[in-house]
Amino acid sequence: MSRYVALVTFACLVLLGAVRPALAQEARFQLYLAWTEPEIDGEPNEIVRTIYLTLGKDGKVAEQVRGDGLGRRRPGLSQQGVLGEDVEGRVKGRWKVVNAGTLVRLTAERTHTFAIWLTTDGKGSCSVRLEWRLKPGFKTYERWDPREQDTVEFGQPVVNRTSCSAF
Repeated sequence: MSRYVALVTFACLVLLGAVRPALAQEARFQLYLAWTEPEIDGEPNEIVRTIYLTLGKDGKVAEQVRGDGLGRRRPGLSQQGVLGEDVEGRVKGRWKVVNAGTLVRLTAERTHTFAIWLTTDGKGSCSVRLEWRLKPGFKTYERWDPREQDTVEFGQPVVNRTSCSAF
């Protein structure tokens, strides 16, 4: 356990130092994510999200998630948590340290896992990558659609665009 705490602390300090070397108080990132889910029994669904992520020196995580879709901007939601634990809020997931320059946000759904990989080069820039993996025994992805109040089935998502900014 103490090895894990040491790794998390080291990784946080590297990430924080890479983005704000003068203060090393917190690291902030803006992640833009856009992908298409090809629905099995419907039209493709484009998902657009902007995540404003703040990493505190003490391992705290704060994220503000904004969604765009159907020509309108949806109100954002703010969530908080600690690295390695579920964020407290409506959008499930947890941020975990992979190594000194990489974080991953994992979301476990019934049929699959969804990962947002955030990597920084240590010089103030970052990149983001999206990954979906079906769980054993499933051939399609499922998610809850709050508009339809029902489950939506879809095929392998296609990434349209991602970008990352470090502050």
